[in-house]
Amino acid sequence: MSTTGNETLIQDYLRRLDAALAALPRARRRELVAEVAEHIQAGRRDLGDDPAAVRQLLDRVGAPEDIAAAALGEGRDRPPVPRLVDAMVPPLLLLGGLLLGIGWVLGVVLLWASPVWRWPDKLLGTLVIPGGLGGLVVVLGAAVAPAAGGGSSCIQTSGGPPQCVTTGSTTVLPVLSLWVLVILVVAPIAVAVRLETVRRRARVASGA
Repeated sequence: MSTTGNETLIQDYLRRLDAALAALPRARRRELVAEVAEHIQAGRRDLGDDPAAVRQLLDRVGAPEDIAAAALGEGRDRPPVPRLVDAMVPPLLLLGGLLLGIGWVLGVVLLWASPVWRWPDKLLGTLVIPGGLGGLVVVLGAAVAPAAGGGSSCIQTSGGPPQCVTTGSTTVLPVLSLWVLVILVVAPIAVAVRLETVRRRARVASGA
């Protein structure tokens, strides 16, 4: 076989490798094919034009499908790389509810779109105190409203001072117990801290 024939043999091998790596991103696929091609060229420098020696070299490099399987397995084992927008998720879930709830909804969308958090964390961020600290504002507003409408009514009695009766409530704490306030404050903060901790660990593990 001529040198041209050996080149054809090598190019067919590299095409098979490129096809087997189709599941990888294009940049990573090109990088791997280039590395293997460089290894092949380095190995055949002393082989001359012997086609049997070239085939043995390709056998030593390994079947393209085996190389692709190993590369794809590496990709699955790598930790997810946090995106820049992932840093916005914890603060949006904590404080986004104060912006008419729009920020919190955006935080939930980004949370579920991110590969950094697994589904238990995503459920935690979505279901524990929806609206974040915005939920506290809503509950406090509902509790204060009856108090704002309070007042007094007086009945004039003959020969004596008016008898006045206070209506409504002017104190919020009897309506909204302290433990509910604690939950409405602590739970969103704890969830935000949990999500941020997971994001930072993923960032360190991925080397990003």
